[in-house]
Amino acid sequence: MSEEEIKFGLRKLIRAITLNNSKNQMRWHKALYKIGRPALPKIYSTIESYQSSNLDRRTKLLCVSGLMQLLHDIDENEAEILTEQLIQSGCDSIISNRLKSINVFTLNNFVRYQINGVTIFEEKKLSPAYSIRLLLQKWFENVPDEDVKEVDRIYIVKLDNQEYAGNYMPIFFSINLVWSTPSSRYNPLFWLLILFIEQTFYHEVGHHVHRHTFGQDPEQEKEANRYSSMLIAARHPLLGSIIGIISKFFRKAAIKKSLKKINHDTTTSP
Repeated sequence: MSEEEIKFGLRKLIRAITLNNSKNQMRWHKALYKIGRPALPKIYSTIESYQSSNLDRRTKLLCVSGLMQLLHDIDENEAEILTEQLIQSGCDSIISNRLKSINVFTLNNFVRYQINGVTIFEEKKLSPAYSIRLLLQKWFENVPDEDVKEVDRIYIVKLDNQEYAGNYMPIFFSINLVWSTPSSRYNPLFWLLILFIEQTFYHEVGHHVHRHTFGQDPEQEKEANRYSSMLIAARHPLLGSIIGIISKFFRKAAIKKSLKKINHDTTTSP
């Protein structure tokens, strides 16, 4: 990859950032991420040039934080070093706080392994009562190999403040799966919640199979639900209907929570 091609990719990324075009931002972020370390010097210098520019505060914040997120995804250590340098040089407090928040996330907090060619990142602080890896291996056996082809990674994360039980990221081809179960597998709710997480896993894979785009589109959700129901029925014939009812309840609750937040943000905005 030539320096000119890297410069071109960065220009496209910055344009998408300033135009708030999330689709193109993800596309060029992924393209530059795939280049990897050879792109670091140019990303580094571009961040520094935008930080020292006379751009308005909002544009500078968007550009610097967007570029820093890219740098962080490629090399977390380099991102931390540059963040510290920018803070010491006296960068804007809002930019400083944003850069700090980007560096809070680290893959050092995850256990990494592979299943069927898909990289799994399992959050260390989960402390599950049953091996997540063993459960995932069983679930993957129920999914045709071609259906998870090109899935880049799956994050297994703690509930915390997550609004959804799982989500699929188009373009990045990544899945987030929330793991929330009782601390003891002898708790009656344990296996019920495990079944719900399994259904969510199939649902998000369904989004990937159909290459769905952004947003809570009803038709896309129906397609993902049909895919999930098919796999659940194959693995748990007697429990399929129960899982479907439970999943609908949880998803409706999550959507209502999201809509409530959107309405609140809209009514309280100046």
